[in-house]
Amino acid sequence: RRQLIEQKMQRPVQSMEVATNSGRNSPKKSGKSDECLFLEPAIRPTRCACLSGDDMSGARPQRMVWLLLAVVSLSLASGCAQNKISASRLPLDMQAQVTQGADRLPLGRLTGAWAPSDVVYPGDSLAVVIATGVEDKPPAPWLVRVNDNGSADVPIIGQLQLGGLRFPQAENAIRSEGIHRGMYVNPTVSVGLAARHTRRVTVTGAVEEEGVYDVPAVNSNLLAALMKAKGLSKDAGLNVEVRHPVPNPQGRVVPASYSTAQGRTAMVNLADVAHGRSPNIMLEDGATVTVLKKPLRTFQVIGLVRKPNQFEMEPDHEYRLLEALALAGERTLQLADKVHIIRRLPNRPEPIVIEASVARAKSGGSANILLAPGDVISVEETALTFVVGTVRDFVGFGFSAAVPGL
Repeated sequence: RRQLIEQKMQRPVQSMEVATNSGRNSPKKSGKSDECLFLEPAIRPTRCACLSGDDMSGARPQRMVWLLLAVVSLSLASGCAQNKISASRLPLDMQAQVTQGADRLPLGRLTGAWAPSDVVYPGDSLAVVIATGVEDKPPAPWLVRVNDNGSADVPIIGQLQLGGLRFPQAENAIRSEGIHRGMYVNPTVSVGLAARHTRRVTVTGAVEEEGVYDVPAVNSNLLAALMKAKGLSKDAGLNVEVRHPVPNPQGRVVPASYSTAQGRTAMVNLADVAHGRSPNIMLEDGATVTVLKKPLRTFQVIGLVRKPNQFEMEPDHEYRLLEALALAGERTLQLADKVHIIRRLPNRPEPIVIEASVARAKSGGSANILLAPGDVISVEETALTFVVGTVRDFVGFGFSAAVPGL
């Protein structure tokens, strides 16, 4: 009996030795170590706790991170490089400009050259009174029209050149010529303006009151036409189309608004005229002025943002990179720092790619680039954001909370 008891007490130790020798020489056939298969149930949990498949799961996220890093690095290394321009080194001709709204445009600068009001102009109608001093009652005024060449036919005296003279000078010219020609001895001459020569202009488009208006010929500029139409409307843009009349073979002038022929058309930017960058245009008789509505100006934000969308740009407002990201709900990952701004330029067939950084933009200066209408702001995917985003989605919220900046 004593020998049987000693043999039973030595059996677990022998089983452990057999299991150790068998584990070294036998191939593994399961996820767990083969050593555990030869151990007694009482010894197995403590012997192979570190080798169980359940406790190996903690190493899986680490293995996945390294695997993803390797895959992304290889994919980035095999990609082709693109020509990019840094936001801080952007040439002047590629930079955006703040668009001025038509409601803030200094319309007073659209008047052009100032025309004195006391000057006789071609086409004017004058009221001429010549008194000899022997009349029983004051003489009635004569209505005299100034021809296109500046000459006028004054009754009794004849043709005189009055165009370009101020009214006192015109009075002296009539008196002197009447005496010189022997028609008067010592007359008293008075010259007044009966009616200014006007030009009929049609104003349409984004104005308060569309219609056909008569504007003074000496001041037949854009401002006079717009003021006749009660000014610009709220949806008015800066571009104005001016169509001049088309003379027909008979010499008569057909208003541009009724002409089917291809007349002379000019596109005028009100901001350029107001600031002296373009010359002002004098409107001819029968011209048509069309104020175009302001175009829809937008930019688009895509990529690693919470609310990718297209946003409208208001005039007289500076939209910059950080504001665009804020409108798009900020980035989905705070680690996403690389931004590409795709911009089309009128003198280039292909768009340019401006490379920016959110971190540099927050530091201020030119890195927080001014946006232009039509820009596409793309928060780019990088190896770091791809790995972190994939691991965060795989592991869950606990991983995001443990890593700052996600």
